[in-house]
Amino acid sequence: MYAEVSVNSPVAQRRAFSYTIPSNLDIAAGQAVWVPFGDKTLQGIVLEISDQPAVEDTREISGIIDPVPLLSPEHAKLARWISEYSGIRSWMVTTVGTEGAIGGAQYGTWATSTSRRRQARGNTICSN
Repeated sequence: MYAEVSVNSPVAQRRAFSYTIPSNLDIAAGQAVWVPFGDKTLQGIVLEISDQPAVEDTREISGIIDPVPLLSPEHAKLARWISEYSGIRSWMVTTVGTEGAIGGAQYGTWATSTSRRRQARGNTICSN
């Protein structure tokens, strides 16, 4: 099984990355996980579980941050669509409303700085 994961990295932009789910981990869509990304281990949120990866070469999910999913599978799917449609980083969309639950307030709240507000207005995702 494979997971499409939104990774907490500005390099990730608005795409998800494919990871192999190790047989010893029980992973669900919406769950917060640790994933290898380059030479680091970063936070990620599983957007989708699939039988096939989006790419040939995948790395394994390193671990589970919390056994309770932060998002329902429906919200994870919606977050992915919003990111693809609006151009907002996938991580920012998936962590809206999860302040403190993962990554702290700096990652859980988007559109707080002037530049982010301008970007959000340009993408018509934020109406103020």
